[in-house]
Amino acid sequence: MKLCKAVWLVALLVMCFGVMSFVGVAQENVINVGFRGDPGNLDPAATMPTNNTWFMFYNVYERLCRADKEDPNKVVGILATDWKVFEDGKVWVFYLRQGVLFHDGTPFNAEAVKYSFDRLIGIAKGPASWFLDVIDEVIVEGEYVVKFNLKRPYSIFPNLLSAIDGPYIVSPTAFKAHATSDDPWATEWTRENMVGTGPYVITEWVHEQYVILEAFVDYWGGWEGKHFTKINFKIVREPSSRKLGLLIGTLDYTEDIAFTDIPSLVVAKDVNVHANSTTQHWIVHMNNQRAPLDNPKVRQAISYAFPYTDTIQYIFQGYARQAQGGLGRGLLYHNDGVVMYETDLEKAAELLAEAGHPEGGFTLDILTITGLGFQQQIAEALQSNLAQLGISLEIRSYPWPTLVEMNSLDPQERPYMTIRYNAPDFNDPFSQTLKPIYFCDDPWNWSAYCNPYYEDVYARAATTTDPDELKAIAYELQEIVVGDAVNIFIAEGTQVAATRKDIKGYYAISFYPGFAYIYDMYRE
Repeated sequence: MKLCKAVWLVALLVMCFGVMSFVGVAQENVINVGFRGDPGNLDPAATMPTNNTWFMFYNVYERLCRADKEDPNKVVGILATDWKVFEDGKVWVFYLRQGVLFHDGTPFNAEAVKYSFDRLIGIAKGPASWFLDVIDEVIVEGEYVVKFNLKRPYSIFPNLLSAIDGPYIVSPTAFKAHATSDDPWATEWTRENMVGTGPYVITEWVHEQYVILEAFVDYWGGWEGKHFTKINFKIVREPSSRKLGLLIGTLDYTEDIAFTDIPSLVVAKDVNVHANSTTQHWIVHMNNQRAPLDNPKVRQAISYAFPYTDTIQYIFQGYARQAQGGLGRGLLYHNDGVVMYETDLEKAAELLAEAGHPEGGFTLDILTITGLGFQQQIAEALQSNLAQLGISLEIRSYPWPTLVEMNSLDPQERPYMTIRYNAPDFNDPFSQTLKPIYFCDDPWNWSAYCNPYYEDVYARAATTTDPDELKAIAYELQEIVVGDAVNIFIAEGTQVAATRKDIKGYYAISFYPGFAYIYDMYRE
């Protein structure tokens, strides 16, 4: 009996101390991350992602190259080790990293690169529009040499391949194994499955709760040194819950910090707040084809009704500045002379009267992303101002995939307005903003803007490489969309993330806002 009690006591001590010690050791290799939503569709060629999904792409897949963390306008190789350009920018040859394996154990080579880009262009959804305009053909020149024949000279083609939307290299073997005659690119299977070359693989996914990612033991980068070997991706929708998780230590790293939570987190002894410069450009999409927003004067009136200064000061807490037109100030060919709307309710009322709505008298809706409290605050501030003009504004929040779906409908069925940001992946204002946000029928053109003259002006950019001519074209395009009040141009934002103080190695690249590369992070 005494022996049994002793054994029981030892067992209890082991439970209390030994297991705690084991958990402590394990936690040194596990990072708990909090994001506002489920990753959604994991097919990099067929989805319009947000940072929940980009986080998965960024840590499971790899591209030929990416922006350098020290100089975002510089491109460095990942799966490509070098590249050369021929025929004045119309032919590019990439030399590939050898000895790389996909998660299914098959080798990475030029055939995999060709398949991945053929698949991207073949699916022709979401991110494909950038590549369809540029890539004519992908040719295997050798086991580790691939050639891109372009439709036109493109001097920054490697930058395009560094984008976070689209150019990920996938396993042809795994994807072809799940293809069918009705689904030749295996788009159904790839909604929930990923087979890349990156440092992590998905081992478990409970939708709307968590995703577990674990180290790929044969990762070409190796596992010597300090790395997390397990990622516990938690879906934590409310900003207040993400903040609490950081403070009590159940989360090690989180994104989408509520701006109003920043002051209290800055003074928290166990938390580091990271205010990262980005290319984020916050806008309100206004449905240009749905009455009464099909009238430019109504859109101009709403633009004058928006509370810009209060939004920057009280909602963004000063971590942003008012946007000036369709391009951020740090981007190439930003037009610093384009008119900026300001809050002027009298001017707004005059424009409404000219448009035939002297008393307002209509109802609009605005969509925000679930879990982003500051978007709700922005919508409420606009709602208050519009009410003074006799316009009712209904606010509704949905998860990101639902917003994508609703803004893919016919313009007459789309919502009137939606808040979101545009964040160029590299410094090309034409392919990254001026085309996808404003071209007729482009999937990112949630405003349903369609202006043939605008597209004619844009087309001139493909006929010249002269910087002065390109600048003049870009300037005119910005003046057009501001004059037409296509969107409400709110703010150029800062992306705020936070980590526990014992988490080291965190960094953010301005072209890739809202998520981190976990392989480079560790617990001190």
